[in-house]
Amino acid sequence: MNIEKFVERRLKANVLRFSNEMYRPGIVIDDDDNDRMIGHIADVLGGNPDMGNWAIRSHSANILVATKISGTRKGDLAVQFLQLFGVNIAGNFEHEITFHLEKVTSKDLQEKDLTIEIMLDALREKDINKWRSIKRDFVVTETYYAEEFSVKFHRKGDASAEVKVKAEVDVEASAKVEWETEGTIRVTNNGNVPFAVRGFVVKKPLNDQ
Repeated sequence: MNIEKFVERRLKANVLRFSNEMYRPGIVIDDDDNDRMIGHIADVLGGNPDMGNWAIRSHSANILVATKISGTRKGDLAVQFLQLFGVNIAGNFEHEITFHLEKVTSKDLQEKDLTIEIMLDALREKDINKWRSIKRDFVVTETYYAEEFSVKFHRKGDASAEVKVKAEVDVEASAKVEWETEGTIRVTNNGNVPFAVRGFVVKKPLNDQ
């Protein structure tokens, strides 16, 4: 199944355009600026970002079950896509990748989405300026991780023509990396850089035109 379709239909979530280890449940991102992180929901609703309402729960079960997620990316799009999984390519990449996601896990907030939206409605009544500071921004309530995946680097349009990129590829320190060949990599324990998120947009109220 195509990764975008899987994320949208199965997870009811969105594939990120940018991500790093700072991306986690509770952050607020600018949906109109390449998913740039602008803060944490605790900045406007109060509380400790790591405790209480904003505590994070991890779900280790494999969300994929029997679903196979795979796809291809070329050139700069391949570079940007792999960064979502903590894989960085040095220099100019003019080839193509074929990837396979084998295990997807998630983390979410202790607090439910509806409760957070109610808290934001109360904030709007109490401090409209603070509420407006995140109006139209996206509150992340759940993040998704490719704990295990493989990537093959090859020439454009020819998956059998593997290219040697081992010396040019760097993977986030928390992940475990195994090079099956100099052009095929398998990554496990990749639970810190999310590739997709679920949440909601802070909506403009009808009486705030």
